[in-house]
Amino acid sequence: MNRRRHRRLPLLKRSRICYDIHGRRKQSPAAVGAVKERLHALRKLIPRKTDSVKEKETATDRIFEETAEYILLLKAQVEVLKLLVDFHSPSCMEKNDGMQ
Repeated sequence: MNRRRHRRLPLLKRSRICYDIHGRRKQSPAAVGAVKERLHALRKLIPRKTDSVKEKETATDRIFEETAEYILLLKAQVEVLKLLVDFHSPSCMEKNDGMQ
């Protein structure tokens, strides 16, 4: 019979992280307050799609979705502005050359 030697794993120290009754990690009040402040600041930066939705009633997931959509909108606007600059720049250069 060929017996393999089993290497013993060291015992892990017990975690000091506290969990609530739902198995989620508990956060300190300071951390919760910091997250709320950042979400509030983000809400102020992102324009609301509808005025009927109150600021506090907007779910966190929805805030992140709206933020992602707004970022895509801003990127599209930047691309359009770049195209406009490229389109108008050569014509401005030609006008300036013709006047001299």
